[in-house]
Amino acid sequence: MEKSFTEVIFKEPIIEWLKSRRFSDIIGFYSDQEFINNSAIFMVDLDDNKLVRMHVGQFDKLREIAPGKKAGYDQILEAVVEQSVLFTSKETISLFFNRQVLFNRYRQGIRFDEVELECLVKSKVIWIHANYMLFKSENDHLCAYILVMNIEEYHKQKDKTASSFAREINPLTSLPNMFFFRQLAPNVVCQNIYENNCTAFVHLDIDNFKAYNARYGFSKGDQLLRYIAASLQHLFSEDLVAHFGQDHFAIVTREGGIEERLLHLEDYLKSYPNGNMVHIKSGVYLISDGEVDVSLACDRAKIACDSIKKQFDQSVRFFDEELLSVLEKQKYIIDNIDKAIERDELKVYYQPVFSTKTGKLSGFEALSRWNDQKYGFLSPGEYIEVLEKYRLIHKIDIHMIKRICKDIKKLADLSIPYVPVSVNLSRLDFELCDIANVIESEIKKNNIPRHLLHIEITESVLTENADDLQEKIEFFQTKGYEVWMDDFGSGYSSLNVLKDYNFDVLKIDMLFLRDFESNPKSKEIVASIIEMAKKLGIDTLVEGVETKEQYDYLKEIGCNKVQGYYLGRPGPFDKKLISFIAKNVESKNLKDTNNLILEKSVTKKQDSIITPRILATKYQRAFV
Repeated sequence: MEKSFTEVIFKEPIIEWLKSRRFSDIIGFYSDQEFINNSAIFMVDLDDNKLVRMHVGQFDKLREIAPGKKAGYDQILEAVVEQSVLFTSKETISLFFNRQVLFNRYRQGIRFDEVELECLVKSKVIWIHANYMLFKSENDHLCAYILVMNIEEYHKQKDKTASSFAREINPLTSLPNMFFFRQLAPNVVCQNIYENNCTAFVHLDIDNFKAYNARYGFSKGDQLLRYIAASLQHLFSEDLVAHFGQDHFAIVTREGGIEERLLHLEDYLKSYPNGNMVHIKSGVYLISDGEVDVSLACDRAKIACDSIKKQFDQSVRFFDEELLSVLEKQKYIIDNIDKAIERDELKVYYQPVFSTKTGKLSGFEALSRWNDQKYGFLSPGEYIEVLEKYRLIHKIDIHMIKRICKDIKKLADLSIPYVPVSVNLSRLDFELCDIANVIESEIKKNNIPRHLLHIEITESVLTENADDLQEKIEFFQTKGYEVWMDDFGSGYSSLNVLKDYNFDVLKIDMLFLRDFESNPKSKEIVASIIEMAKKLGIDTLVEGVETKEQYDYLKEIGCNKVQGYYLGRPGPFDKKLISFIAKNVESKNLKDTNNLILEKSVTKKQDSIITPRILATKYQRAFV
């Protein structure tokens, strides 16, 4: 017997959903049975994080989800993303249905939102419509209806009535899409040459757009995109403006007055509700002749745009010789990373961490430094992002772990005090290699205790690999490693991450200390974070400490550990570092060193107490 539409909706009213003209149009296109077959609907209790009811239509693999197996809402979300289809933007759908985001939306009065995505199912691209409706249950729990629907037939029917020109248009903003833009751009270049004008290719990104969507909802985000599209059309009314997708726009225009028009975009945003939350970054590439590769021009405009994403005081950047040299250096980094590791050009530098309770050295953070044969010292900012972009970063991290373990072993073998070392793992380490197994292998190979290696994980790692990382964190902690959250406070969901994961130490972002003396809010924020961590039983470490005033205040409010240039700069593993350890190490580490040595070789005679005088002679042998 066929199920009725109302039975699929679990006999609850759907009036809020029907307020959307788009969804009403979709429902009107399908019969009740077609709707049932093409949709997956979930009723979830967000407060209890559990699935209440479920209907799954003809979705490949999604049928495998069962309430008994996937009772948690977060698990249901994972299954929708991972098992149903290969979304072109998994991050978008994950954020759209994120449980904490839904709580925030409800508090803002947003009860309904929708989004449509092109997806890949069995090598075939189809359209998926996704939405939710929030409501309070009888027991005052926040609940939601979650809908994921295959609307491919709906789109096919719409396409039949659309002209060939309309197929080249982004449906959200009615601007040309990327493919149509690249067809039309050469014509604009030719026209500019005829009029003796230099042509400018512009790439625009909306900075902080992800956070805007998270705060105000995807419908509001779409409205903002349409507003920006209209603003660009007004400012560049005689030029070619395109919407490449998501928050990326492109323009091909004449050079004259381009920077002034781009800067006017900020004024347009200021007049838009909550528009001050986002900023437009623009990259410009100029050409003066007809020999143009449109793809190359677009790429170079994007490179110029990307170069200022983290510069809050700059919104427009022209592609120039400096960026060209940056490109050449990036290619060199990609081509030579393996050689640099083989030649031992990639060094581990150790930055000291001090205990505020004892004033003594309590550990190090391991940082990578590349001393290249051609370019000399490369800063991490020059190669880390490049290697992450091209998915090569795990090579450095594996090399770092191997080097750290060897250095600790060398100290222990020579009866020199050691302290724990923390190493930061990239999110890609968990995708490109079995980083947990690598660490375990090196620890065992060098016969050193696990508590001497601390694992640092940033918030971006946690938000993009939530389920996998939960298991990895538990694995590390079960084995005896400490797991630290790095750069706490740098992202907009740090508190949510802290709620969902167990950490041994919070490393508080150095941004809070930049205006420490002049802005009293900085002190209050840091003090509140430290107090909260105490209540949760988590140690705290503040990085970027550069003055005595900062150090004294952090000690006063109970921060456990500190690091920064005031206490010591990063340095290589050499005699100077060993001498530094000998002078600053806590006394308990001297005893730990003796215990480790005695465990390794009970037959070998050892000094009962290691003194600074003995150390002065021992470390000389470390580098013979």
